[in-house]
Amino acid sequence: MSPKLETIKHANWMELFFDLVFVFAIAKATHVLSHLHEGHLDWSQLGIFVLIMIPIWWAWTGHTMFATRFDTEDTTQRFLTLVQMLAVVFFTSFISPDFDRNYHGFLFSYLAIRILLILMYARASSLMPEAIPISKHLGIGFSIGLTISFTSIFVDPPFRYLWLYSGILIEILTPFLCRKTLKLISVNSHHMPERFGLLTIILLGETVIAIATKLGDLTWILSTPFMAINGFIAICCRASTTLSGCVNHLGRF
Repeated sequence: MSPKLETIKHANWMELFFDLVFVFAIAKATHVLSHLHEGHLDWSQLGIFVLIMIPIWWAWTGHTMFATRFDTEDTTQRFLTLVQMLAVVFFTSFISPDFDRNYHGFLFSYLAIRILLILMYARASSLMPEAIPISKHLGIGFSIGLTISFTSIFVDPPFRYLWLYSGILIEILTPFLCRKTLKLISVNSHHMPERFGLLTIILLGETVIAIATKLGDLTWILSTPFMAINGFIAICCRASTTLSGCVNHLGRF
């Protein structure tokens, strides 16, 4: 399809609601970084944060990539999205620096999110014959990855995490291995940068809230307002860069 003839697709209310649920998950993950050891972050904290963020990012990206291709906004589609959001709520409740204590809840919630996505692809293929190759390739790749991740429950820590993230890695590589198939129905060039831009702006807004909350808990000294101003300026610069990048990207289509 010629880019000039492409239908402009905007983020809908359900997608914005979906983003807010994931913002809470990300905020819960960043809480891992809030506990300083003698005023410094420990490398193990950074490692745990990255490990938590990978499945969060991949779960959000999976639904977003699906929605930009196949979202029909009908009742069944909205119901499946809401159920996936509920799974994200449970997933978020198990996010903790203590991976071992909450591992089973964390794992099964993640599996539920991804299985629901596979069901969405299967439904899309039943409604759109041209979606069958995409649903087939992604469904097989995602299923293999999820199976490997599931088997991690039979492995003792710390090796169970090797199985978990090996499965997630297979899922992430799947779209790259079937790029030719994915080109049969390309992503909407307007919708994708808008979705990533909106999520970034929401996250930056949460950062502003965090600054304001911390100010209320601090004993004010001379440097306190300057630190708050510096943090707010940094957020504004990042927001400006993000919006400019999205606008420039959209301007090419």
